[in-house]
Amino acid sequence: MEGLLHPVVGGVLVGNLLIAVGSALVGTFAVLRREAMVGDVMAHAVVPGIGVAYAIVHRAELPVLLWGAYLSVAVALMGVSLLRKESRLREDARLGIVLSVAFGGGIILLTALQRGQGVQQAALWRFLFGQAAAITWSDVGLIAGIVTLVGIFIAVAFKELVALAFDAAFLHTLPLPLRWVEFGYRIAVASVIVVGVYSVGALLMGAFLVLPPMAARFFARRVKGMVLGAAVVASVAVGIGVWLSVTFPRVATGPVIVSTAALLMGISHVVAPRRGVLSQLWYGLGRWWRNWDEDAHKVLYQIVEQDVGGRWEGWHLWAFVGRRVRYRFQAVVVVLWLWLRGSVGWSAPQCWFVTQRGRERALRVVRRHRLWELYLERVLGIAPESVHQEAEFIEHVLTPELEEHLEELLQYPQTDPHGRPIPPRQS
Repeated sequence: MEGLLHPVVGGVLVGNLLIAVGSALVGTFAVLRREAMVGDVMAHAVVPGIGVAYAIVHRAELPVLLWGAYLSVAVALMGVSLLRKESRLREDARLGIVLSVAFGGGIILLTALQRGQGVQQAALWRFLFGQAAAITWSDVGLIAGIVTLVGIFIAVAFKELVALAFDAAFLHTLPLPLRWVEFGYRIAVASVIVVGVYSVGALLMGAFLVLPPMAARFFARRVKGMVLGAAVVASVAVGIGVWLSVTFPRVATGPVIVSTAALLMGISHVVAPRRGVLSQLWYGLGRWWRNWDEDAHKVLYQIVEQDVGGRWEGWHLWAFVGRRVRYRFQAVVVVLWLWLRGSVGWSAPQCWFVTQRGRERALRVVRRHRLWELYLERVLGIAPESVHQEAEFIEHVLTPELEEHLEELLQYPQTDPHGRPIPPRQS
């Protein structure tokens, strides 16, 4: 931690944190608009502009090279717009063409400039691979100014940007100055990418633009929360990357920052409370378990319905269940489960019986099943012999409110399409 307090390291840390915040601001909308590939095209298009700027002024200073990068990005976006008029090309093909041409041309130009073997020419490769540790306090001022302007634009046009991200087609039908919003958004993305390539490089800037917002999206329910979460993830990645580069001098800061962001995105994908893999697995397991439990009680109700009294001697219950399940060995599992749930009991001398709790549970699921079968026949006009399979699914998701509404809609029926009685509502 002492290394992070060094004045030089402090400039590196502050500069990269500013880039992280800027990337979170524009990257969130790039993800929501599904334009991650556009950001990658812009990042690679920076390379030829940097080479052209250096060839003109012969200085590798950041403010000078930024103007060349801006112009190069503008040309790349114009190229994408022109290719969009060619309807035979898919969007990914258009972006791929511009990316490969711009990046290939940039590499050729930087290689030609490298032949001079000068320190200034060698510094140009920082923009290709990134050199976050090379950011100075003088660069921080320029980065802060650009990120501040980007932040002001995002704050002013936030509502319009959110609307464009979710329903651009409808919004373009309204008399709003959306052309200026789109233009400002493109400038904001280009500005963040131009300063960002100095940190993580043109090869990785596209990834750094989208990884933090993707990590935040698993937790956030609103766009503002997603922006804030993306800024936090990007800042954590920057902090870890700078700390590792200080602790281990041979570690490249930019790649570590992007790798950390990717790791955080992967962790978010796994542990997020609502959308994460573990949460979805837990929810799916719980839903399967609940459905299986209700199916077991439905079998129990069918047995009780046919065998008045609900009492079986010895192994007769296993035989009854076995006739109504697909495989005989399932009968043992079903009976044991019903016994563990307290839906059936065992009393001397060697007699199974249905408990009141089990009867009520079975009644609820059968009631939902038969009500939905009747709805399919009366309202949707489906033949009685075709309604069972659909009801097998719906019976597990009908809520008590929907069940009550369904019964009222059907005028409180007594029998299902097959003539079987519909169990009464439990008080």
